[in-house]
Amino acid sequence: MLGLVWPLSHVSAGTVLKAHEFAWSNNVGYINFGDLSVNDRLLQGTAWSESRGFIIFNPREGGVFNDGQGNLSGSAWGEQLGWIDFHNVHISVTGRFTGTATGALVGIITFDCPNFCDVQTDWRPTGSTPRTPRSTSPVNSPATLPALTDTSVAGPTVTEVAPLTPALFDVSSSPGSPSGTSRRAVWYAVLAGIFLAATGLIIFLTIQKIRARATTRKRMKTLEASQTQAPASLKKPSA
Repeated sequence: MLGLVWPLSHVSAGTVLKAHEFAWSNNVGYINFGDLSVNDRLLQGTAWSESRGFIIFNPREGGVFNDGQGNLSGSAWGEQLGWIDFHNVHISVTGRFTGTATGALVGIITFDCPNFCDVQTDWRPTGSTPRTPRSTSPVNSPATLPALTDTSVAGPTVTEVAPLTPALFDVSSSPGSPSGTSRRAVWYAVLAGIFLAATGLIIFLTIQKIRARATTRKRMKTLEASQTQAPASLKKPSA
């Protein structure tokens, strides 16, 4: 009876802090983790890359899990980035993400680089035995990121990063508000529509021209046949 009115286990949950949302990938640039939620068992929600779309943390055949002490494991999924391994990421006692996540396309995601990448949550681990993350290669270190042009703006300024292989018609992966990727996709769709309409008009005019020529030839043949037949009044009388 007590179990019906009081849960047998309590799962604390938290969200990513608004002023601490961005991590850095050496392949795709800044990634926004603002829509991510954390509890004692797993991570839920999505992250967003301006050039590569959504990263899903609870896909059907994967997921990123939490052991309750901030040690993460498992993989997230991006439709344009593939699987991203989070087993080397830890959430500290202050709620700060440390370590790196890795993937074949995304490269190395760093959560606590010196320049403007800092992901923090209001969730707190239940224990105090953090796992020590592995050291990462200094190649393409986020320490070389450009400085912000306007330091008065809260949070990092997202720099323009060229996509690996641009998805021309990737409208489904755009967020709620219009982005550069979705606007480009709309323009490509408009240009494709104009091209198809022009092609259809050319085909229609070509068919009409062919029909007109066929009609003219038929009339010419009829006229020639009528001219070769002499009128009955001009025929020679029989002997």
